[in-house]
Amino acid sequence: MASFAKICTIGLDYDSDMEKAVAIMQKVLDDYPDILHEEGRNPDVVYGDLASSTLNINSRYWIDTFESKVPALKVKQQLINRTLDALNAEGFYLPSDIVEVKAYKDQELPLKTPQPSGVSNSFKNTSP
Repeated sequence: MASFAKICTIGLDYDSDMEKAVAIMQKVLDDYPDILHEEGRNPDVVYGDLASSTLNINSRYWIDTFESKVPALKVKQQLINRTLDALNAEGFYLPSDIVEVKAYKDQELPLKTPQPSGVSNSFKNTSP
């Protein structure tokens, strides 16, 4: 049997209950029939990276390349949807990247957005 591993990464808020999230994600994999569930190829969930706004958790699973009833991309899409639904149902927050913008008093902030002619492309912070 030929198989290959796939990894799906989900980023969770740092204040999340990570053990509960891993258990939820593992259950999604365990309940999904179109991936391999055999010794040496059991699906698993592990911590990934410490990102700027999230702790990334990786779901790893294997697909049989000869006997698969569902294309690999469809499997990934379905697993992502099921994982997001399960995490959202339990109240988990999946933040996007956090960007910090600092505005110093009496200094202009250059904005990098195209503006029609005659329109200022900066913002001056005049707050006390």
